[in-house]
Amino acid sequence: MSSQSFLFAHKALPVLTFADPAKTMAILTGPDAQQFLLDAWESVGKHCVQEMRREPEGLGLSVSPAGTTGLVVVIRLPEPAEQGEAYFAAIISRFENPQEPDVEHLKWTRLFTLELGTHPVTDAACPMLCEWTPEGEHINLGEGSTVDERDFVELALDVLWQQTKNAAEPN
Repeated sequence: MSSQSFLFAHKALPVLTFADPAKTMAILTGPDAQQFLLDAWESVGKHCVQEMRREPEGLGLSVSPAGTTGLVVVIRLPEPAEQGEAYFAAIISRFENPQEPDVEHLKWTRLFTLELGTHPVTDAACPMLCEWTPEGEHINLGEGSTVDERDFVELALDVLWQQTKNAAEPN
């Protein structure tokens, strides 16, 4: 049985992110973003048994540019209590035309999470950087360094940069 926090990060956010990325980014960068998150959180909670529900304490978001070409929305989640629950989620989008940034015209959107995981060698609890794909695949990208929001965003942006760099290199 999954917790409200787990379902929010692993079911609701991927659907919200990839069903209509432009609409979701417009809402999350708009004046009703916090209420939208709270409503989504409560909606997920209705599908959980009472003991798996969580208070939305700490649920929030921040919006910042991704260089000059995109946008990052970081969603802060309640402190994880169980394996797989997320500390943060980051929806990162690139504008179709960076000279005319518009959330209605996105080239691509990616969804990263920083989750409470287990180190594969020591079995100690540790943060794990993961990504959800539009196809519904959950990819573990390895251990995160800290549970700091800024470090998480830098890790996710570094993954994007490395993938772009590797795609540009000849075989």
